[in-house]
Amino acid sequence: MMRVSIRPYLHDWVNEVGQQMGCEDATEVVNHLLREHKRLIAQQPTTTTSTTASNSNPNDSLVNVLSNEFGVWQ
Repeated sequence: MMRVSIRPYLHDWVNEVGQQMGCEDATEVVNHLLREHKRLIAQQPTTTTSTTASNSNPNDSLVNVLSNEFGVWQ
């Protein structure tokens, strides 16, 4: 089992996504978002490792995909 924290500035957004899903459990909302991210990544054509290596933070990719998918901007 893994335990993670949702940053306070994302609480409202996670709750909003949960309301759209009809789910009040933040854990299930995050699980859904991660599954969707995994699905979207699997659909993308493979890229060269040089573009992956250019990301300064590996979480930037996840943030960008989720931001674009759900209309959340940092």
